[in-house]
Amino acid sequence: MACSSAQVCKTDQACGVDPNSVWRVQPVSAQIASSNNGTSWDGDGSAPDVFVLMQCPGSSYSVSTSEVESYNPTWSSGGCTAKAGQLMAEPWVFQLWDSDLTSDDTITGALGFRFTEEHLIAGKVTIGASGGMTAMTVQLQKQP
Repeated sequence: MACSSAQVCKTDQACGVDPNSVWRVQPVSAQIASSNNGTSWDGDGSAPDVFVLMQCPGSSYSVSTSEVESYNPTWSSGGCTAKAGQLMAEPWVFQLWDSDLTSDDTITGALGFRFTEEHLIAGKVTIGASGGMTAMTVQLQKQP
């Protein structure tokens, strides 16, 4: 049997993810609640300026996506990388924020998500509701 490009042939002749392979974790879209506990996200009634602050397992620093003013933001940059073994053993930590002039509003608290081999093979996962986030889709891409 031939393994997919995200997999290797293991010693037991089954396909699986190489724990030493490097993967990019990239939030690609989110859905944000229409209000912040009954009030507008921004003082002028506009949509929140959403960004994701994240830290990949094995990293000592956080990275963030760009800010996108929308209830349905999308991103194509700002992700982090980690080895597959780390992503399956330790949580990817992230938090969604609404950027404001004086102080940023939290959309979610700090959350941890542990990826599985199935998530890596599928190449994406949708994370369910938390706080003011109704869902977020994360792309997982094996790096060359």
